[in-house]
Amino acid sequence: MRQNTAIYLCFHFPRKYVSGRHNVNGKIDVENRICNQCCANEVEDEEHFVLRCDKYKLERAEFLTSLYEIFPELSNAPDKEKNDFLIKADDYEIFTLLSSFLDLTDKIRGLL
Repeated sequence: MRQNTAIYLCFHFPRKYVSGRHNVNGKIDVENRICNQCCANEVEDEEHFVLRCDKYKLERAEFLTSLYEIFPELSNAPDKEKNDFLIKADDYEIFTLLSSFLDLTDKIRGLL
């Protein structure tokens, strides 16, 4: 399941973070891959995308509420710890919650 989660994340996580590596005008330095979906002025990496980007705050609230019901100890964890937990997760229920959240974000972005 962990491999499935990693593969899924690669295809659904932030386009800016991933596409910056392969930009036709040359590679964009990581610190310049700023999220254009919100005003946080943060690099659009996995942690920002799933845990902080304002564009998805309603969808994220639902996702995290469900996640905290299963793993209440995560509710007070720092974002880095939550992000690491999600990336390394090998639990089907977590994968299902995360994939639903990512599908919603794709719809919001108009990618589906």
